[in-house]
Amino acid sequence: MAGPDRIPGRSTRRKCLPPPRRRGRMSLRRLADGRPAAQRPPPTNKTMQPSRVYVRRHGCMFLSRPVDRNRSPSPSPTPTTDPRHMKLLRALCDCGFVSRKARSGYHYHQWWFPVFSTDTSTLTDVRAALPKADLDRIDHLSFKIYRQTPSDDKERRREASAKMESLSRETHDQFIDRETRLLRDRFASTQNCVFDPAPDTVFPCPVCNNHSLILKKVHVVAFCNADCGHEYEWPDSETSGCPRCGYRPHRFQTEHEEQFANHPRTICWCPCSSSTDAISHVDGYCPKCGELPNEYQLHDVVFCGMHHERLLPYELPANFLFIETESRWVAHRFPNAKLWGDAAPGEEKHAGLYCPLCESDHQRWLQSHAVNDGEPSDAPESRIGSELNG
Repeated sequence: MAGPDRIPGRSTRRKCLPPPRRRGRMSLRRLADGRPAAQRPPPTNKTMQPSRVYVRRHGCMFLSRPVDRNRSPSPSPTPTTDPRHMKLLRALCDCGFVSRKARSGYHYHQWWFPVFSTDTSTLTDVRAALPKADLDRIDHLSFKIYRQTPSDDKERRREASAKMESLSRETHDQFIDRETRLLRDRFASTQNCVFDPAPDTVFPCPVCNNHSLILKKVHVVAFCNADCGHEYEWPDSETSGCPRCGYRPHRFQTEHEEQFANHPRTICWCPCSSSTDAISHVDGYCPKCGELPNEYQLHDVVFCGMHHERLLPYELPANFLFIETESRWVAHRFPNAKLWGDAAPGEEKHAGLYCPLCESDHQRWLQSHAVNDGEPSDAPESRIGSELNG
């Protein structure tokens, strides 16, 4: 099978602007502004956060955003939580017994319900996700409504947006009401399981045999970017961001209380490009998206979150961000594979990590799927496009 096509870079410099006289920041500013330095306004005290390209497995890019250093930091408001939004729960006892974490609430078309087993004193969760047919129907109607609404008619745009929100809310409410009834009926027949217990519910402790095992919300700390440096409580998955600068964080920490001081720490990286400092990868759910880690680091060794195999080093092409891979639609099935292949000899390269089992699954997928013009036949765009045409 032929390798993935490379997309050649194209220059974005306007022809009307003169070429830069010298390399450096001033020439870049002139290209961005188009005026001589003497005619430009004086610089403000706004700086850009440094662009960070951090290659761990195959690299991820965090874009820069302006930060106003003249603005005095506002006091952090008292964090509020919505019981419908996803949060992490855990059962703790004064004797030192703690259960694993579980998810509770809604995030991105998904719902999680905690379930506590009184026989084994274990806390788990069950998941309900909006069916793909409903998601496709919402996307199809949203595209159709906005296509039929003039872009310069703001009032009709607002009406279309309100109509879509109402449709989406109605679809979600009908689905979750039906699923909740089915789950309650399912667990009602099992006497040793408590379905969807509320926080502060008390259970018998398996260690001290007292009725002192309390279900508590896990305290999560979010870390803002380096320019802000603010640390604050993360109440639930739908928190807007840092109360000082509005930046949505990518770094969290759980189990920072004194009772977990002697536990080894594990860094978990999840599919939403966030990292969580926790005590275990087994229940290392991301506080932002609720997913288990794609990979985790324990004692300076990085493992695959799917196969729990140690990741091995390899060299990938430096221009991997401009390569469209054949398996891009199903990359979640083998998250630590060599999606962009190995760098050619003499080519600029980056150091990355890969899982041998993920790469084996990736190669089997490439061999078993036919490719038409560089796009798999089961690609989302092909399916949605056929629905719109039909």
